[in-house]
Amino acid sequence: MTRTSNPFAVLAILAGSAALLAVAPAAANDGTDASVFDVKVDKDFAEFRKPLASFLRSRHAKAPTSVCILGERHADGTKSAWVIWRGGHTMLLWDGGTSAMVASRRILDLSHDVVASEDDVAGSTYLVTRAWVTRQTQRCRQLGTTILFTKRGDFTPPENKQGDPHDPAARS
Repeated sequence: MTRTSNPFAVLAILAGSAALLAVAPAAANDGTDASVFDVKVDKDFAEFRKPLASFLRSRHAKAPTSVCILGERHADGTKSAWVIWRGGHTMLLWDGGTSAMVASRRILDLSHDVVASEDDVAGSTYLVTRAWVTRQTQRCRQLGTTILFTKRGDFTPPENKQGDPHDPAARS
């Protein structure tokens, strides 16, 4: 490591490190400090059907397919919901209300944006670890709202909490 006596250089390095921490995906909304809430009864998230149907149609979802929604209340009082669509290899962070899921600030492609370890994240603002995805998926199966999107565009409860029988990833 190179030493410097220039105080401005040190401040620039510290500011750069703080900026990286501020945008790191693992630090924001990773679920580690979040309590879970039921999106079906929360006034800010209960109207998930229309934004979800619009998102699935925009991605040409083949029905039937299941989606799990995990509502999280964070330590700072904010709320968000992870929408996990294993059949579409997608996770997105939804802020609730009538906001379009397709315009989410965080849409993860589970085929490309997932890496093996924290070392592989290496300061990335979009990569997440396989362990984090597994943890969020398990939390959603246990505590979230799983629904089935049908050919007619309706939502129905799935036969079981294991997810879409047509989705091999949901069977694991």
